Amino acid sequence: MYCKKNCFRKFMKGRCRALPVCHPSIQNPDTGCGPHMIKDKVVDILAGLDVLKNFTASQINDHFFKKGYARIVEYQAGERILMEGQYDNWVYWLIEGKVAVIKDEVMIASFQRTGDMFGEMSILEGSARSANVDALCKTLCFKLDMSVLDHPALKNRISRENFCSSLAQLARERLAKTTCRLSETEKELLKIKQLLQQKEEELEEAGILITQLTELNATQNLHIMELTARLENTERNTAKES
Repeated sequence: MYCKKNCFRKFMKGRCRALPVCHPSIQNPDTGCGPHMIKDKVVDILAGLDVLKNFTASQINDHFFKKGYARIVEYQAGERILMEGQYDNWVYWLIEGKVAVIKDEVMIASFQRTGDMFGEMSILEGSARSANVDALCKTLCFKLDMSVLDHPALKNRISRENFCSSLAQLARERLAKTTCRLSETEKELLKIKQLLQQKEEELEEAGILITQLTELNATQNLHIMELTARLENTERNTAKES
């Protein structure tokens, strides 16, 4: 039985030099992620693309990596990966690091888990990039050029429809996970809101109590002043009688 993951691992371990931009000696000093770990993570990404299941390791090497359709690219902190309004054919997967999706100078999303995919929506919709994507720290990305689907050697083996369907399925799975996280976040926010409301009620009650104590203290001070005045008056009268 053909095992695509094992074949991919064999390919990546033996032919890493076929990957443009990525040098085998890349070492991430912050995470300790060396070349073998990076290759394994790329293997996992490739293994998740169902449309590649009928390709051998050498075919993946020949049709994707050697021709520059698949790359590993390193970005520095603050470097722009995708630019809003730009047209291109690249879909990205995160290997290491963290990226931010920025719209109107506001961060609307971020990705930091290995295998997180981004940049696919403009490909699926055939539109320009709808937001900027920046690296927040030193970041490694695996990117795949979707124009590979128009390559004569692949037209009869991969249909654009099937490939896009595979990407759309990954996007739906990500959306489902995001929706679940948002639901949990909303629950947490509701708890926080209820707690804040409770604290506000307690503060309001405390404020009322402080007001009452202040009024009581003022009344007591008035009584003390009255008693002091009476005592002084009594002492003066006593002195006169003497």
